[in-house]
Amino acid sequence: MNFKKLWGVITHWLRKYYIVVLGVLFVAVLVVGVFFVYSGGEDGEDGSGSSEESKEEKRYYVLDLEDIGSYVEVGSYKGVEIEYDKVTDELIDKYRKMALDSVKEYVDTGKPAEKGNTVTLDYEGSYKDSGEKFSGGSATNAVMESLGDAGYIDGFEDAIVGHSAGEEFDIFVTFPDNYGTESLRGVEARFKITLKKVTKLVYPEITDELAKKLKYKDAADLNDRIYRSAEKTVDTQNMDKAWKAAVAGCKFIKYPENLYNQAVSDFVLYYMDYYKSKAAEYGVELEELMGQTEESLMAELMEKGKENANGYVKEEVIMFAIAKDMGVDQISKEDYDKAVQEFAEKEGVTTDKLKETYNEQQLKINILWDRVMNYVYENAIEKTPEESSEVSDTVSEDSEDSSEDSEDSSEDSEDSSEESR
Repeated sequence: MNFKKLWGVITHWLRKYYIVVLGVLFVAVLVVGVFFVYSGGEDGEDGSGSSEESKEEKRYYVLDLEDIGSYVEVGSYKGVEIEYDKVTDELIDKYRKMALDSVKEYVDTGKPAEKGNTVTLDYEGSYKDSGEKFSGGSATNAVMESLGDAGYIDGFEDAIVGHSAGEEFDIFVTFPDNYGTESLRGVEARFKITLKKVTKLVYPEITDELAKKLKYKDAADLNDRIYRSAEKTVDTQNMDKAWKAAVAGCKFIKYPENLYNQAVSDFVLYYMDYYKSKAAEYGVELEELMGQTEESLMAELMEKGKENANGYVKEEVIMFAIAKDMGVDQISKEDYDKAVQEFAEKEGVTTDKLKETYNEQQLKINILWDRVMNYVYENAIEKTPEESSEVSDTVSEDSEDSSEDSEDSSEDSEDSSEESR
């Protein structure tokens, strides 16, 4: 599994869609019926819970922190400098394709398969040495979009390039050592291929007629929606940059223990339940699906849960500290009701339904996120490139040394960037 990518996605969504993710976690844990916090909490609770009446542990929220200064030393968050992303032609094209997804067409190329094509094929996998078929290695009319980048094991897609529709041929590949199915790791396999179609994806031109078919007023309206979608994405990216700069400007001291432990346990419970449900859906054991025992998966999720909590809890605590520093941590009933109404409209539900899904603490935290993020972003300053100074004739002899120093600095910067990733 590509856990590095998974965790990056998770932390981004936790910050960007806080209320949705918390709601999902909250409901998921309710279904599981277990809320627990590791022993040694701030209030001295050990989570043993002898009462039969309540099977739920106390939930902790950042709003419960009264001594926020013990955890964060607020720094500069107004006027942070960022390099703004801009709307590009590539981004607009991405949203254009998304808008036209329902009317896209696959056109026969009439040529051998190339990278980027969409191919339809039958394949049947077997062990190279014995010829015995293995489970999950066969498919009929499989559609492989964007050949070369469709996510199959290394060598599989490259071996299809150059073949034409109607051909039957064999390809030989080796499953990677970290493949999901443990029994296939490192195995050499033969795949019998029947290539049925070689097509390319074509999106129609945007016309008034097409726009109306897609429920827009006209072509101008559709193009405007596409641009605004791209603009919103860039806006979100810039807001994220501003927030990261604000976080960097604060000094984080320590984690609130109960919040941290709770975030880890929620993460583990949610994903363990998710993987078990997927295993049941596919009719396989968890070990077969994940390629590891439940114990090793639990240990891995625990470590990843800690990584997730390291960023997620830290940023939430910093957010609350900034809200207090701004003097906006108190939410009036009027502001609360107004925000809940806005949230409900965005989710397309009634306020009553929203309040059934999310509790008051979750909604209030989301209000504070909006206040702080918007303030930081609205007060951000665009970082402008420094004007390069002209080199005078009197120092021209030093220009070569200066260039070498610049190259060394660039290499150091690249090394630093690689380490950060």
